[in-house]
Amino acid sequence: MLSSRPSLRLRRIDRDRLAAETRPGSRLLYLFFFVILLTSMVMSLDPSADFTGGRLAGTVVFFVLLLGSLAFALYSRRLIIDRSRGSAELRKGVLIFPLSAKSYSAAEIRRIVLKRAVLLRGRKTDGETSGGGSRGGASAAPKTLQWLFSPGSSRHELATLSMELPDESVKLDSSTEPLSLRHVGEELAGFLGVPYAEAEE
Repeated sequence: MLSSRPSLRLRRIDRDRLAAETRPGSRLLYLFFFVILLTSMVMSLDPSADFTGGRLAGTVVFFVLLLGSLAFALYSRRLIIDRSRGSAELRKGVLIFPLSAKSYSAAEIRRIVLKRAVLLRGRKTDGETSGGGSRGGASAAPKTLQWLFSPGSSRHELATLSMELPDESVKLDSSTEPLSLRHVGEELAGFLGVPYAEAEE
């Protein structure tokens, strides 16, 4: 499983305001994918053949990937916490154009929670002894797989950072790198003056 870095960063606006917003690097990565796909399409697309017969399905999938990468590149999410007003506003939009905005009372935010869902668990292979060694000249492939899937690697679990209110849980970000999200969650909780907690699903 590939590692996915957190897409949010914290930025201090002033003494009483903190913004949790989409990292420019995350959007640039999707924009890079879009440019690569668009260039490939321009160079290889044959309208007389790609929109007919058995190649039509592949063309549709290609266009979905193209539009999806552009959508992720343009999409932005921003949570602005204002301690002086006691509010937290979640804004979603495309570039500078807002699509939706929802306000929450900072007093209703109970805690910031990092939920960790284990996706892949390490398991001893048949060629391993209880002491971690191998017998019978085990190949390097099982060791490689064990490292990829073992707890402690950035690939074996998905972490989700949420803001918990009395009636709902607002998802802020997700990543396969819990440590990076933990730093974001702890700083966010400290600014809000609410507890930070972790839970395993």
